Amino acid sequence: EGAAVSRRRSLPLPAGGALAALDLVLVNLAFFAAYWLRYKAGVGGEVADEFNVGLNVYLPLQVALSAVLLAVYALGGLYQRSPRRSLVEQSTSLLGTTSIGMMLFLTFVFLTRGYAYSRGLFLMAWVLIFAFPLALRIFLQGLRA
Repeated sequence: EGAAVSRRRSLPLPAGGALAALDLVLVNLAFFAAYWLRYKAGVGGEVADEFNVGLNVYLPLQVALSAVLLAVYALGGLYQRSPRRSLVEQSTSLLGTTSIGMMLFLTFVFLTRGYAYSRGLFLMAWVLIFAFPLALRIFLQGLRA
């Protein structure tokens, strides 16, 4: 039993670059999930035909959102290795940086492209983009314990 515990504690945790890559994957999975929830599952009400667009319409926005969020995450210190940063501290940083990134992105989108995009999709994306990386951090915290 002691060997299993020491092996578990010695598992390598992702460095900043690896964590950023995982976040990139999770941000995009969250966006896909939000798109599916809004347009395929109909969460948030029925979508009018003129606004029912394919995912390809959102792909350029998804790429831009991913870039904005990773930059804000990095500037917010999410990828700095700090000894024993608590899950509460990580969660608070993640919520703050995700919110700031989404606000910056949405401000740009709505000022330059208008309101032709689903606000419901972006609201669901914000929640899921926070939740997916948070789940990863909870999992990693469990490995560390």
